[in-house]
Amino acid sequence: MSATFFDRTSETGERYVFRPTFTARGWKVKIQEKERLEPPHVTVWHGERMWRIGLRNRDFIVPPGGSWKEIDDEVRVLIENEDNWKELCEA
Repeated sequence: MSATFFDRTSETGERYVFRPTFTARGWKVKIQEKERLEPPHVTVWHGERMWRIGLRNRDFIVPPGGSWKEIDDEVRVLIENEDNWKELCEA
């Protein structure tokens, strides 16, 4: 991932993508590619709020739905960056 990301795998094998300043502000991004009944996606959390974004089409998955305007601008720009998006899709 680009210098703005760093990667960590949890004890259960799930991959997390962090930027320390975002983590400190309560933002977390988790790569979800191994769920059998779900399309590959990234889950974005801020506190108890959650958004799921499809890696194939960048659409918000329902539930919970949502939109980019609900996500912090810096977090959105970081996720949507073409190089970062490509690496998320390849993860």
